[in-house]
Amino acid sequence: MNRGFLIWMLVLLMLAAGCQTKGQDDLEQVDFDYLEYGRLTDPQENEYMLKNLPDDLQEMCDVANVQSVHHTMLSQWKIPRSERRLTFADHDIKDILDTLKVKGDGTLSIDRKLQDRIFGACTKESIFSTSMLRAKGIPARIRVGYLTNLYKGDKAIEFWRNVNKYANKTPVDSVVFDQYTLYMKEVNKSIEHWVTEYWDERSKTWRILDIRPEYLRSYGLDVGYHLPDQYFELACEAWQKINTPEFINDAYSEGEKDGKTHIRYQMLLDFYSLLNHEVPGVFDDNGKDVTQQDDNQEFRFLSKKYSELSTLEIDELNNLAALLESQPAVKDLLKFYENSTTLRINSVENDPYSYVYKSRKQEKL
Repeated sequence: MNRGFLIWMLVLLMLAAGCQTKGQDDLEQVDFDYLEYGRLTDPQENEYMLKNLPDDLQEMCDVANVQSVHHTMLSQWKIPRSERRLTFADHDIKDILDTLKVKGDGTLSIDRKLQDRIFGACTKESIFSTSMLRAKGIPARIRVGYLTNLYKGDKAIEFWRNVNKYANKTPVDSVVFDQYTLYMKEVNKSIEHWVTEYWDERSKTWRILDIRPEYLRSYGLDVGYHLPDQYFELACEAWQKINTPEFINDAYSEGEKDGKTHIRYQMLLDFYSLLNHEVPGVFDDNGKDVTQQDDNQEFRFLSKKYSELSTLEIDELNNLAALLESQPAVKDLLKFYENSTTLRINSVENDPYSYVYKSRKQEKL
């Protein structure tokens, strides 16, 4: 074997090593950790049901769409409360799939009848779509924020009239109800919302996916499964507006929470979900709703009023909002969490699915 041949082989090996390094650097820009299931997105023995879905994203979403029904859509279809035949499941994908297996033909069929669909809202839908994409080998994660500009749709008043008429056990006086809806239009009310964000290999970007486009269409807004930016705002983006002149507190209020308090609540849900501890403080380890339990200390922490926050807490939240808006890598999220003095919670650290738990376990090895 002559010297020239050996040199040539060495050059080829160096080039190959360089290409491999470049490929690894490219992969580091994508958080492939988001292929791992979380505590609410782990289908366990039901994984085959998700893997058997079509590979085409549009077809996959078409099937996912008819496995559940959003509670407000029943009102848009003018189905009275007394005539609804509902199917319930907990907020974890395993129980959702277990329930679907005993309804209809037992498969994730595109022909699933309305009464055999899971009753719920965006939380269950985002859990389903995130788990579905991960099962298909597509990095995906739950994101938390707000639907925006819906009240600019030309059917917003009609939408809420239908909810009042068909969903409320005792409908509110129509004049009073319309006045409230008109006020919501005036402040351009944002609506709390959970979606799936997935890595689109073609565009090399994270994209927002919502498997319930008919919800926005009921407001008169024409959208597909990819939610346009003008109709969705991450909680961190809303937080950045809090101290600006155009911020309207009522635009983000939900239930007993004022706008600023609710934005903090949503942003923390988003942060912990990005750490693969999905929707903490709202559902326990078994997917049971514990929102109203007074002994749920973490829910009380998440619901802490903005007016009661210390300067240190607000400073950390400001820094968190800036971090989340920058599309951080998992390592950056972990670093922020570990350096925080006001945002660490026990359920994140004790959840074997969470990246905090896994990173600490690795450090001990």
